[in-house]
Parts: sequence; C-alpha cells; structure tokens
Amino acid sequence: MPNPTGDYLFICLYSPAVWNLLGPIVIHDPDDPNNDLFDYEYVMTVSDWYHIPTGDPSMLPTLFSANYQGIDPIPDSAEISGVGQYNCSIPTCVPSKFATYSVTKGKRYRFRIINISAMSHFWISIDEHPLTVIEVDGTPIHPVKVEMLPINSAQRYSVVVTANNAVGNYWIRAQLSGCSLPDNNFTINFNSPIFENGNITGILRYEGAPPTNPTSVGYSTSVINCYDLDSSLMKPYPQNPPVPPKDANVTRLNFNVAIKQNPEHILEATMNNSSFVSDLSYPTNQRVIDGVGFISSDNAYPYYVLNGAVEIVINNTEPRTHPFHMHGHEFWVIAQGDNNSYNKPLDTLTYNYDNPPLRDTATVKERG
Repeated sequence: MPNPTGDYLFICLYSPAVWNLLGPIVIHDPDDPNNDLFDYEYVMTVSDWYHIPTGDPSMLPTLFSANYQGIDPIPDSAEISGVGQYNCSIPTCVPSKFATYSVTKGKRYRFRIINISAMSHFWISIDEHPLTVIEVDGTPIHPVKVEMLPINSAQRYSVVVTANNAVGNYWIRAQLSGCSLPDNNFTINFNSPIFENGNITGILRYEGAPPTNPTSVGYSTSVINCYDLDSSLMKPYPQNPPVPPKDANVTRLNFNVAIKQNPEHILEATMNNSSFVSDLSYPTNQRVIDGVGFISSDNAYPYYVLNGAVEIVINNTEPRTHPFHMHGHEFWVIAQGDNNSYNKPLDTLTYNYDNPPLRDTATVKERG
C-alpha cells in the first residue's frame, strides 16, 4: 500500500556480521503547508535495546513458557539515533557517546522524530529550545509549541527547532517514562539498568562551539506519564475526506484488550478474548485468495460498505497504557476516555468531530 507523503518507512536488514542495519526513508510532500518553517532537516530515532537476542532461552522461550508469572521483558538500555549510554565494566564496552546534531545560529531545523522501541515511551526535549510540532504520524498540523514531547512506540512527530540561543552545546533528552515498563520480580530482566539511566541524552551543538559535553539545564516537570500529546493541540489541516459527521451511518466495533494466560497457561495478548495465531504453512492472505476465508484465530472483522465509516472503540482492561495502531490506515481520534474509564458509558465521553487528530498510532490509557 502506498504511504502518504510526509510519512516515513523504516528499513531493517540482517547481516551475519552486524545484527541490524536500519534507517528511514522519508517521503517528502511538496505541498506540505509547513515547508516554509524550516531551513534544514534531521531524522532522529529513539529506541530501547535488548542486549540478549530474543531467541536466547532466557527471553522469548521463557516469556511463552507455561505459567510464566512476569510481564513483557524489560530492555537493558535506550538510545538516541542508535547511540546511548550504558554503565558496564566489560573490556569491550564502548565509553559513553552521544548522538550529536550540528546547527548554525539563526537557522531552523526540522527534526523528524521516530520511536522505534519495542516497549518504551519517552518524553523528548532540548534544553532551552522549545519544540514547534508541525506533523503527527505523517499528517501536517497547525504549528504548536511545547517544551517536552511525549512519544510512544511506532509514533512519529516532526518538530522545528530554531537555533537562536547562545553558541554552545545543549542536551537533547529522551526521558524514559517508567510507567511504560511495568514489572514484578518474576519479569524477565526485572532489575534492568535501564531504570538507573532513564534519561537518555544527545547533544545539540552550535557551529563554533567546542566539542565538550553540555552544562545546560533541562526543563523542570513533574508530568512524565505514558500518554500522548494533548489532542486539542494536534489540529490537522483540512483533510479529504473530511471527518464523518456525528449523525453519519457509522458501524461501531468494540474491542476489549487484555493480556492473560491461555488454557495452556501461556501468556498472550487478546482482543475480545481471542489472540491472533499465524499459520505459516497456509497464511491468511493465501486463504483469502483461495476463497477459503478467515478463521477465528485471524481475529478478522470484515467490512464491506464502500466509502463507509467504522467507529472503533478500544477498551483497555490492562493496568498499563498501550499504543494502538492500524497498518496502512490513518484514523481520527474523536474521543478518548481517561484512565480507569473503560467500563463507563460512551455517552460520558466528549466527542470532537470538528478538528480531531488524524494519526495511525494512538495511546489507549490504562483501563481506559
């Protein structure tokens, strides 16, 4: 399926000598209404990193073993654009390095920020430099200025940074939201050092500044939750097609999300009490082509109304947040319950049909 302009693809290759080779492909939109707000651009990724391969007996085989009592494995460290800090003592350990972005005083820079983590939610900031958000998951929005930007797994934002401060070095911070990594003493890697270094750093370096570490001070905040940017701030430019009106003929689909043990006592994620099970010997697409159709473990919900609309209601029964996304689709976030609201009537929500965010990955709050 073609990607919308302004969006990003991420390519990951495997090599026997190098575990992962990855990088973004940016599809530029010549009609982006915010093209005149920046002079140059960078791509910046934030990610978590598991130091042990997933096939190791202590990882996925343990996670999917019967009667496992923990939660998802905890990563060991985190990175900005593939570079991070880790307190280790082994002889081959590389000293701390920092992803560094060079800027020229007076110029404006678009940072395309991508969270490629498996688990982690971050708050992004650059000391003494506010961020002007101009795009959310490939959709241009009316510019809005923030000091810190929350970003969940698979989400993308573009922010504009104006280099109008004194020539020097400034910390770029990807502060780990601890609530995105709940654990207990049974969880794989529950005592991970990532909790000791939850503030992952890079450097914004002005041309003419010495190659030294910054001494800048970060923004003070007590709000490091695992939610999205306030939806009222993400106002997209007029879209085609427009948001379906409130009284439109819309089909509603309800999904209850849970993580629980199946009858074999193996942990699995479910939607409406069903977990997707792949059949590599007869994939879903091939069955559809052959006219066999879907089976229950496909978790398929067919919809055949041409140009119709579907309202998807996600009820998160878990005590932690979850990023919800749809491959190849964008959706409007027209209403969102607060935490612990999943069992409340829908008519208690406030709906926005005028200018709701249009994106492809949204965070569902805990028990929301």
